[in-house]
Amino acid sequence: MMRGLAIAFTALMLCALSSACANQNPLISESSGAQNRVRQQADVHAALALAYLNQRQTEAARAEARRALALAPGHRDALHTLALTALAQGDAGAARRHFEQAFNAEGGADDVTLRLNYARFLCEHHEVPAGRALLEYAPRPSPEHAQRIQSLLDVCKA
Repeated sequence: MMRGLAIAFTALMLCALSSACANQNPLISESSGAQNRVRQQADVHAALALAYLNQRQTEAARAEARRALALAPGHRDALHTLALTALAQGDAGAARRHFEQAFNAEGGADDVTLRLNYARFLCEHHEVPAGRALLEYAPRPSPEHAQRIQSLLDVCKA
């Protein structure tokens, strides 16, 4: 019960922060305001999906990610979480499809965490050249990501 409340609280805080930042233009039309609300709802479901996955509640994670996608088809974070969920459930085929969809979604190629997870998946599934290519062309990684990239490059040897 407390874990569920913590997950819900985290999602609500993410929603509050994103809505505070997202709506700074007072001239937003009614239609675009509704679109923003739908996107924010999808973001909350995607955040809940990741929180559930971190708690190893894969079915709940998958359900929340699917809710996010129902609201915002192509939601990169929801697709990324579905890939990780499928991987946790041992479904490499679904993981591959979701990684590809997430990577091809808007901003996917620039998402360093997605790139790292996808590269690890490819290397672990004997697609070393493709995995290395994702690692070698990562966009401006943070120092933390740079260290993870180097570790994965060491693991992902041809």
